[in-house]
Amino acid sequence: MLPDEIDVLVLGSGAAGLSAALSARDRGLSVAVVERSVVYGGATAYSEGMVWAPLSRQALDAGVPDTTESALAYLKAAASSYFDPTRARAFVENAPRALAFLEEQSGISYELTTTSMDYHQHLPGASRGARALSPRPINGRILGARLADLRCPLPTTMLFGGMSVAGNDLASYFALRRSPAAWLRVGGLILRYLLDRLLGHPRGLRLTGGNALVAALLAAADQRGIVLRKGREVVRLIRTNGRVSGALVAGKAGKQHRIRVRCGIVLACGGYTANDSLREQRYAHVQRGVRHVSLVPSGNGSGHVLARDVGAKISEKCSQPAAWTPVSLVPQPDGSRVGFPHFLERGKPGVIVVGRDGRRFCNEAHCYHRFVIELVGEGGPPEGKAWVVADHRALRRYGLGVAPPFPGRLAPHLHSGYLVRANSLSGLAEKLGMDAGSLESTVERFNGFAENGRDLDFGRGDDPYSRAAGDTAQSPNPSLGPLEKAPYYAVRLYPGDLGAFAGLATDASARVLDDEGRPIPGLYAAGSETLTVTGGDYGAAGLGIGPAITTGFIAGRTIKAQNRATRQVADHG
Repeated sequence: MLPDEIDVLVLGSGAAGLSAALSARDRGLSVAVVERSVVYGGATAYSEGMVWAPLSRQALDAGVPDTTESALAYLKAAASSYFDPTRARAFVENAPRALAFLEEQSGISYELTTTSMDYHQHLPGASRGARALSPRPINGRILGARLADLRCPLPTTMLFGGMSVAGNDLASYFALRRSPAAWLRVGGLILRYLLDRLLGHPRGLRLTGGNALVAALLAAADQRGIVLRKGREVVRLIRTNGRVSGALVAGKAGKQHRIRVRCGIVLACGGYTANDSLREQRYAHVQRGVRHVSLVPSGNGSGHVLARDVGAKISEKCSQPAAWTPVSLVPQPDGSRVGFPHFLERGKPGVIVVGRDGRRFCNEAHCYHRFVIELVGEGGPPEGKAWVVADHRALRRYGLGVAPPFPGRLAPHLHSGYLVRANSLSGLAEKLGMDAGSLESTVERFNGFAENGRDLDFGRGDDPYSRAAGDTAQSPNPSLGPLEKAPYYAVRLYPGDLGAFAGLATDASARVLDDEGRPIPGLYAAGSETLTVTGGDYGAAGLGIGPAITTGFIAGRTIKAQNRATRQVADHG
């Protein structure tokens, strides 16, 4: 049962919502978390769980040089005219505190990802290996029976129907053709997974990425007496005497449960990107008829509607309305198709991306956000249609979407139509409905670039980020390798998103603002629910979850401080 009265009500159970709940509970407030979906975790459960947090304990221990001002300089340069210095400083200064707090509260452990660099290395303040951190895997047993209530990762990102893969595992998978140590490590992971399934578990108990983060936070919330309720939808916020003071929650048989909220409500519902009508309003390429695939859960999107009904301002003051990624659609046994994010293979040797006209249109090794901007921009391919293309050698070494590298099987993906194969480039072009001569000339030109080590068309491999996206074994340029070994393969790409950038206007204390820029008493927001602190750029790994846990942490602290201040005013009145 939901309580009739509570200090703090949090809507949403992703990283932002659970961070806010634990932060408020740590300050002695009673807290309830209401999740609209029938599972907990939101979009965080789908993610890699990486956090961008300058000056973290891990970075300080490793002696990696960094400063607050350097991190702010980088965010400012990336955000350009959309930079909000007050909110950005609050984020940068609180991010390491929020991370340390959640580690202490939940037992989740983060490690510095020294191979991850800020994406725009040419900008002031850019760093290499200093700010992105990854969660270490945890054992799902910490949730007990609640493990069944945790949202599973995207099925397209798991192996064997239930085996999670951590980002740090990928190097071992890619090295299977040449490393006995990789075989031993991967074999051990598979054996552990098979044992979990033999013991009757519906999926592997080794939880990784965002699944590990959410599981740890859920377990901590449970242990600290936070009320957790899923499958319950808040249909209206209640505002009395100018203050948001409660909520109506849909119940069974059309009944509604009213909750009185003494201190504050935190909106952490994941933003608007799962809302079809709001997405169409804000995505110019969708308005042009380009198909879009969102990777956020379908239950997200109610927060903006609820907030607007009590006078909140929705701000679109950002260069891009969402965090973009290219996506392929993977056929499932039930006939549906599930999205898969293409983060990795676009910058590998022997791989290019072409449009319907058979021509390249950008540096394929751009970060995923920038790649989609190019894909749907004026210089992008006709109708936004694109395919990632590889030769046999590249596919068996790196994979192509969900089509696995050696020794994985390609037959299921060929049979489903996800992966297209032909013995020649002209044959591949025919199957894809593009001009054979254009594709052949594109590959011939690219192969010349690969031989000389310079991409004269788009500069792929000229910058540190795109070189890092390649393969150090490839010479003379790690990002450039020829497509010359038949057969050839292709996978269709679509523009997709990982979450919202446009969102509720908030101040540096996570208070929601009205159309006049004034805080709405009792209403707070965190994560993708809010206007991004990045200005609409996605400048580094972890700039989704990092702001989520940080704004949630700030919201919990602010609610307690505001409540104390209100009581002091009342006492002196």
